[in-house]
Parts: sequence; structure tokens; C-alpha cells
Amino acid sequence: SSDTADPDDDGISNLIEYALGGNPLQTDTDLSLALGPEVGNNTNEWYDAVITYKRNKLATDVDSRIEVTDDLLGQWKNDLGHVVVSGVVDDGNGETETVTVQVRSPAAYRGRMFVRLAVRKL
Repeated sequence: SSDTADPDDDGISNLIEYALGGNPLQTDTDLSLALGPEVGNNTNEWYDAVITYKRNKLATDVDSRIEVTDDLLGQWKNDLGHVVVSGVVDDGNGETETVTVQVRSPAAYRGRMFVRLAVRKL
């Protein structure tokens, strides 16, 4: 089956399911990104939000990264000025880990931000 196929019809392609530790043959309910306001560890109040997601530790042949933009037709950014991985915690199941990422809007006055998980084969 191809990387873009979705044999279980859950709206998540095979490549994304592989990168996140899902099963492409059954509906996965825990593969979504969690987006929350930046609180607590934001010592310099520089970040706008926190994203958390699960990642397949065994998928060494793919790259997954959070990207941000302030314009869906513009350039997506992943540089340290906009995206910082602030934590990676082993889930204890031998397969996945939970990644926490702090993000900042590239908008001049930080009025809007779009976030995506980009996955590509290495």
C-alpha cells in the first residue's frame, strides 16, 4: 500500500500513521496533535502555544517536525526562532515517545498562527 493510502479510512495516511506509531489497518484515536496555550515553563513569555504529539521511536527512516506560518499561502517555518522541541518523554511501551514543542507565530504582531505536522521520508 502507498504512503498516501488510508486503508482504515480514519483520515490519516499510512506515512503519518507510521511516523506517529499508529496502525494503518485500524482506526487510531490517539494520533492527533494537542494544542494548548503556553503556560508554566514559559519563563520569557516568548512562545505562543505548546504542541504535543506521539512519535514512533522505531521510525528512523522518516522525519517529523512541527511547522508554523501566519499565511496558509506563505512559507512554513521550522527554525529555532519559531519552533523549539522542549521535551521528549519515552511512553514506556518500547515503541513511542511523546514530543512537546513550543511554537511562536511568525506574524508581525503574533495575531494569528497555523500549525502543522510535516512528515517526510529520509
